[in-house]
Amino acid sequence: MDKVTISIHSLQRDGRGDDERMQLVTKGTYEECDDLRILRYEETELTGMEGTKTTIELRPDAVALIRTGTVLMRQEFRPGRTDGMTYRTSYGDLRLQMHTYEINDQLRDGNGTLMLRYDVSVTGMDTRYHELTIHLRKDTH
Repeated sequence: MDKVTISIHSLQRDGRGDDERMQLVTKGTYEECDDLRILRYEETELTGMEGTKTTIELRPDAVALIRTGTVLMRQEFRPGRTDGMTYRTSYGDLRLQMHTYEINDQLRDGNGTLMLRYDVSVTGMDTRYHELTIHLRKDTH
C-alpha cells in the first residue's frame, strides 16, 4: 500500500447551465492487487462529509465510488449505462439515477489521473452534469 497525495477537482452543472466547482487536496492510500486498484481517503469539512471515508475501486470494466461513515453510498460507473443507487444520510435516503458518459483512467502505480463524466438525477429534481477529476501522486517519503 502506497501513501499518495490526492487532488480532486469537481464540476457540477445544473439544468440552467450554472456551474459549481470544488477542489480538495488530501492524503490517502493506493494499492494494486491483480485487476483491482484501490484508492482511499477521508472526506473533510470542505466537502460537507467530514467523518466519511471514500474508497474508489478501479476494475477493467467499471469504477466504484464507495462512501462509509456519515454518508453511505455506492456509485457504479460504466460508460453508456444508467444505474440506480441509494444515498443514505442522517436526514434520510435519496434514490438517485446516474448515467455515465466517460471513464478516462490513467492511474498506474500510484500516479496519474482518473476522470469521470456523468449525470445524476434525483426523483423530482433536475439532472446535474458532473465531472470528477482525481490527480494522484505517490509520496516519496
